[in-house]
Amino acid sequence: MENLVREIQQIKNNEELRIIWKAMKTQWDINTRAKAKEFAIGEIVNCEFKTGVMLCRITKVNQKTINVEILDSDYAGAKAKVSFVYVTAVTDEEINLV
Repeated sequence: MENLVREIQQIKNNEELRIIWKAMKTQWDINTRAKAKEFAIGEIVNCEFKTGVMLCRITKVNQKTINVEILDSDYAGAKAKVSFVYVTAVTDEEINLV
């Protein structure tokens, strides 16, 4: 990976960089769509927020984000839109707490 970064840093032609950017964007979208398929409405997940990790229920799965309802903490009942990078599966013990 470090070699790839070094090679990209050596490219001085913006048109060549545009080709790399387009390939990266395409792959990013493919990865995000694949991640979206891992989640389902009603599923309980952990979401990472600035204030910490909270237990949430998925209310909607979008192409690049999910909508959740927070289940614990002072924010219980609040709704949020979260990027997939901040969402993780919960353990059976955490589900039993709900």
